[in-house]
Amino acid sequence: METFEKIYHERMEEARKYPLPAENKSKFMRGVVKAFLRSIIIPGGHLTREMRDAVSSLCEQGVFQLCLDGVSEVADCDLFFGNHQGPKRPGGPQGGIEVLFSTQFVRNATRYVLRENLIEYRWSVTQCIKARATRKPNPIVVRDNDRLQKARDQKAPWAEIKQTAIGLKKERQRVAAEVFRAIDVGTPVAIYPEGTRSTTGRILPFVSDFMRKAITDYIVPRMLAGKPRRIGLIVAETLQTFPDGVGKGALLCDRPSTLKGVRYDTGSIEAEYRKMRHLKHKDYETAMTRLSRTLALSLRDTFEQELRAILQK
Repeated sequence: METFEKIYHERMEEARKYPLPAENKSKFMRGVVKAFLRSIIIPGGHLTREMRDAVSSLCEQGVFQLCLDGVSEVADCDLFFGNHQGPKRPGGPQGGIEVLFSTQFVRNATRYVLRENLIEYRWSVTQCIKARATRKPNPIVVRDNDRLQKARDQKAPWAEIKQTAIGLKKERQRVAAEVFRAIDVGTPVAIYPEGTRSTTGRILPFVSDFMRKAITDYIVPRMLAGKPRRIGLIVAETLQTFPDGVGKGALLCDRPSTLKGVRYDTGSIEAEYRKMRHLKHKDYETAMTRLSRTLALSLRDTFEQELRAILQK
């Protein structure tokens, strides 16, 4: 069976043979910029709504192709997981077009879990505009998300790395608690659980700390209360459409971007929880850690299956 890396390489090489005219790239970039500006300037402006309208308009103009499937299937979901696609190789232009396109699936009120650097006001003017627009949907912010990697890269002492890892774990638990508080009051939340971008399309490991809270603070309470568990996956395949990312010198290619909404069935997780719910203390903690990993792997496998199906059409 072909690997994701091989399939993506073949698709992106094919995509580069059919670039769109330069004016389409300009139209696309202008449309995205206008959406950011409108969300700031217009009274009551909202980035999710403005980006949804901009993307729809650009599709109608034939600037690029966007294939959407399963929008209605996840329309009432209150927790969304999405995959992050980046440039074709480390150090290439930044990707992330899938985040803009995912606005087609979510409601305006949806809050996003974002890294702190995305909402920081700093030079340049472009970053200030992005920060202001991104703040409008009231994001749930992850602080110092790259602190652990920096400590490792700098070859910090083991004790420092350990303390940094503990701090990051606590931060992720804080973010997870805020996510489920928002959902409890009726606000949908979207999160990208890989924590960083994949440069090959292959789904990276999901953050297990969040998965534990998803079980204890969302799935189990709703199961016990007889409430619906509404988890939606927004599976995006955009690398072959924008094979060099979206940034300076990036190409737009005349191939469709594909996003699919999938309803995730929590039945197997609930069945496993029922088996372990009467365990005591250490045995319960061990079983819960295992179940958290099971959920992370199950979600990741679902994403990979859907991506493979999209690529092999």
